[in-house]
Amino acid sequence: MKRKMFCYMLTISLFSMLVTLIISLFFSYQTFRHHIFNELEASAKMYNETGIINLKRPNTKDSSEESYRITLIGPTGDVYYDSCKDITQMMNQYDKPEVLQALFSGNGTAVRYADDFKKQYYWYAIKRENGSVLRIGIALASP
Repeated sequence: MKRKMFCYMLTISLFSMLVTLIISLFFSYQTFRHHIFNELEASAKMYNETGIINLKRPNTKDSSEESYRITLIGPTGDVYYDSCKDITQMMNQYDKPEVLQALFSGNGTAVRYADDFKKQYYWYAIKRENGSVLRIGIALASP
């Protein structure tokens, strides 16, 4: 009987710890996403208002891993500028979720895989007064 009770209590304890871990990870990830999107939004607004491009994130040492990717996209999805890739090699960006959101509601966000760099990116896009979209992104660090 004691052994059965011990196994039961152990199972409940392990299950409780697992549920607590999952909930903690979920809220930590949501806080992380919120922080990243706030940082991207502030940078996009700064660039949009000043026209000054600052490709390096503050307090970073390795520019290859911590640089913003900035793209200027026309109202029809044509790429006018990209900080990391030759625009003649880029496809129309109209179908990207963050671009569509920005065009129709003023700003948009997305977390998605960028095939050209084989990395997961956080994207923030803002519609400019002239109808174009300024998109700024940062890659997740590779393990």
